[in-house]
Amino acid sequence: MQKLHRYPNPELLCKISPDMRNNYICHRLSFGIVFSFGILLFGNYAYWKIPLRHKSPSKHFSHAKLEVSCPEVRFSAIRRPLTALASFPGSGNTWARHLIEQSTGIATGSIYCSDTIKKDFIGECSMSSNVAVIKTHVRWDNTVPLRYKKSVLLIRNPYDAIIAEFNRVFANKTASATEQQFTEKFEPFALKKIDKWKKFYNSWMKFSGQKYILIYEKMKKDPVSEIGKLLDFLNISKQIRTFPCMQQNIDGRYRRHHSNINFNPKMFYTKILKVKLDAAVEQIEKHYGKLNYSTNIEMLNEK
Repeated sequence: MQKLHRYPNPELLCKISPDMRNNYICHRLSFGIVFSFGILLFGNYAYWKIPLRHKSPSKHFSHAKLEVSCPEVRFSAIRRPLTALASFPGSGNTWARHLIEQSTGIATGSIYCSDTIKKDFIGECSMSSNVAVIKTHVRWDNTVPLRYKKSVLLIRNPYDAIIAEFNRVFANKTASATEQQFTEKFEPFALKKIDKWKKFYNSWMKFSGQKYILIYEKMKKDPVSEIGKLLDFLNISKQIRTFPCMQQNIDGRYRRHHSNINFNPKMFYTKILKVKLDAAVEQIEKHYGKLNYSTNIEMLNEK
């Protein structure tokens, strides 16, 4: 009995025509048939055995690696209640605006008109009802004519906020002052700012409209959760929220990075400054609740 072959046998193929056994064409034809048959078998095996990306996307595809397509920031199509985003300078107001815009696509406004910031914030200079919030560093008793309906009070640890404001004044919005500048100028600067920090937040407690307290440290730790709660307060629909866009560009261009300094700016808080600032924090906590800002400040320079 003739043995059955699992695969095509070139010898058998050529026996169909004995006189062509040594024929070049015969062997080329035989090889082509065997090769094609092998490709067919391997393709069938690969389809069932090798996991393909499109067959199980949840296991073989990561959405985190995708570039998110984000809408262009625009002015609000509906009228919004005038809402102050009020903070002491150096508390992260510009960064908060960035997070709001990235997570909604709605422009934020400002009572200020910076040519530099206007390049990135189309609502800079705008104090109308077509923006989500309006940036201000002015005390409430000086802003009554604007007739805010709501206010978002952004609070940052004053130890950090005063240092950030010192950097802005003596360097720029994203750079840091030098150690020499801190040594020569920080103490008198901080003495004035401590009193202004206390008066600023005391004044905004007199605001009679709806108030929302946004803590910088919480926003930094969990921006999605904290900005989400803020957007609820602002009555911005969940359907237009674009948190992936915010996460893709979390820092923006105006957050200060301190990797280039080799000293701790907090060492310039003298004992006198610390006593005054802790007293100011304690007073503000009577209105805003426990902030835990007067603790864990390492005093490296006692006077």
